[in-house]
Amino acid sequence: MSQKIVEHCSKLLKILIDDSKDLSFKQIKKIVKELFIPIFNKDGYTINRDSMRRHDYLDYIASKGRKAGKQTIGVTFNTEETTTSKDLIEELVAGCTIDSIDSLIYLSNAPINSNSEKFDKDLYPVKFHTLTLKC
Repeated sequence: MSQKIVEHCSKLLKILIDDSKDLSFKQIKKIVKELFIPIFNKDGYTINRDSMRRHDYLDYIASKGRKAGKQTIGVTFNTEETTTSKDLIEELVAGCTIDSIDSLIYLSNAPINSNSEKFDKDLYPVKFHTLTLKC
């Protein structure tokens, strides 16, 4: 996955959150979904909204390329108020592995447990990126 996408999304989220202290996480989530689409499109990815019926653990999937060279990025939002556990992260990356999703962007408004990113990378070969929204 292009590191540019994660960096661009991080900068955009920081600006959004800094400038919109009065918005709820749900409102920010809705705005972010719409803002990410052009970012992914610029890097050659398209958002497949129809695929969400099969991947209900993700908010959306961006993909580019075809068949053997296809690259996919899953995006999911955590709206829970509690710290994200390692078990939840392993469940998400396991789902991505099974569904052949290459990368996962995990956005959360709660802190992420420091051990959460220490999953077995050989068993779950998914590039995992976290973005914490402090709202």
